[in-house]
Amino acid sequence: MTLAFLPDAETNTPEVLTLVEAVPSIRGYRGASSGITAGFPALAATPQGAALLLRLDGQYRLFAGTQTALYEGSGSSYSDVSSGAYSAGTARWRFTQFGNTSLAVNQVTQLQYSNSGAFAAVANAPKAALMETFAGFVVLANTDDTGTGLGTGYGAQPHRWWTSQIFNPTGTWAPSVTTQATSGLLVDAPGPIVGLKRLGNLLVAYKSRAMFIGQYVGPPDVLNWQLVPGEVGVASNEAVVSIGTAHLFIGYEDIYVFDGSRPISIGAGVKEWFFSRLNKSYANLIEGLHDYNNQCVYWFYPAGESAALNAVLVYNYQSKRWGHITLATTTVVPTVIPGVTYDSLGAIFATYDDLPDIPYDSPFFQASAPVLAYYDAARVLQTLTGASTASSITTGDIGDDEQVSMCSRVRPRFRTVPASAQITPMQRMQIGGPLTVNAGSAINGDRFDVLQSARWHSFRLDFTGEMEVERVIPTMVPEGTE
Repeated sequence: MTLAFLPDAETNTPEVLTLVEAVPSIRGYRGASSGITAGFPALAATPQGAALLLRLDGQYRLFAGTQTALYEGSGSSYSDVSSGAYSAGTARWRFTQFGNTSLAVNQVTQLQYSNSGAFAAVANAPKAALMETFAGFVVLANTDDTGTGLGTGYGAQPHRWWTSQIFNPTGTWAPSVTTQATSGLLVDAPGPIVGLKRLGNLLVAYKSRAMFIGQYVGPPDVLNWQLVPGEVGVASNEAVVSIGTAHLFIGYEDIYVFDGSRPISIGAGVKEWFFSRLNKSYANLIEGLHDYNNQCVYWFYPAGESAALNAVLVYNYQSKRWGHITLATTTVVPTVIPGVTYDSLGAIFATYDDLPDIPYDSPFFQASAPVLAYYDAARVLQTLTGASTASSITTGDIGDDEQVSMCSRVRPRFRTVPASAQITPMQRMQIGGPLTVNAGSAINGDRFDVLQSARWHSFRLDFTGEMEVERVIPTMVPEGTE
């Protein structure tokens, strides 16, 4: 059987997997990479947003923000690059790069900028929850001009957007036809603006149940916004992941792809399972990353009763397969980080014995290769570049309502053979009826030997080490009908 994780489908749907702890690939499923330290010490406090920004000169700048400070990572250490002590509370830091100017913002802190070294406040710039570069502007949304010296007197307005001067985000943000700095409201749908992402020559503003498409039209309006038909939106800015040609995002009750025309559901087969696991009280914590190397989108989310990120939904947009892994994180880095070379290895690991199990072709060893990264519970930056340690897949029910069959073996077809593998066979006589779990066994050469008779058979396969599996092929012989 070909493999596809579709927990919402009927369990006897051909090719279905009901549970996975693995990542979808073009051909099947592979073990998830483990975390490897990026070589930095623990942050002084819990990160509330992080990013790696790319300057025009090709240099990267890694930033992380906490309640009271901004830090820049370089080499194997952090530097405090704050303009002073911040009081961010629980507000999230968001970052963007405009030319060679790095910018940082949160809902209670005036816009910060840095060309190198420490940040400084942009005079006469508003506070904002959201920020994006677009059409020669820096655009802010969900803004507050209180105490900024602008004199506009709008106050805290979560449905307001604001543009900088064209090609000059560090100049005054006072509205002017000459500079094209301006501001406006998105009030054709209720609620605050919670997401702001560029898509080619479009700017998309998201509310919890609405989407707006913005286009540059020149002065005096600067941006023209059109409401997208329907009630589709997001819970958080980080739930929207750009893959270049489209946005993939988790909405209120479905998962979508948006190419600039209309949002299209991609959640069939998994959405009911996912939203039943998601702790919706903390859906605003969802963070997504784009795995450019493997054409996957990872959404880190709080599952069950957790108020923190502890699980990951994965979508391969090439094969259109879903996967899922368990991973506890605090903040992810939704971009690339510089890889580690053999020349710099000694700065991270004192001896070769300290070096963890890393595949030889891992981006870990490729300077400036795109990789996924996250901060763990100890506030240490980890890259998902280590070897897989454990993974599993569980099939749906295989069989027939009328025919009893005897299953004698199960043969997995591997693209990468794991270090070890174990099978747990299960059986039942009726779909939805009691499930009997039989004794497990280790793989015997290229197959699992099992012996069970029933109308319906299912199997859990557990793997250790690097693995990619393409098919699971049971051998079943008819025994009779009842």
